[in-house]
Amino acid sequence: MFEPVIVKKRQRRLNGVDQIAVSLTARGVTTGEISAHLSEVSGALVSKDTVSKITDRIVDEMSEWMNRPLDRV
Repeated sequence: MFEPVIVKKRQRRLNGVDQIAVSLTARGVTTGEISAHLSEVSGALVSKDTVSKITDRIVDEMSEWMNRPLDRV
């Protein structure tokens, strides 16, 4: 019986894709560039729309972190 190894049955995305997309977005990489990078590096076809949805989920968290009060030095 065939058992997939890289992408398990019923798994929607590769492990780590979300973290990579968020990390690259934080560095100013466009969704199209992220999509191309993921395809090139892992062979995963991740659309620009999917990358956008991934990053949209954490926009509020990113904004909150960026605007957090900092301790005086």
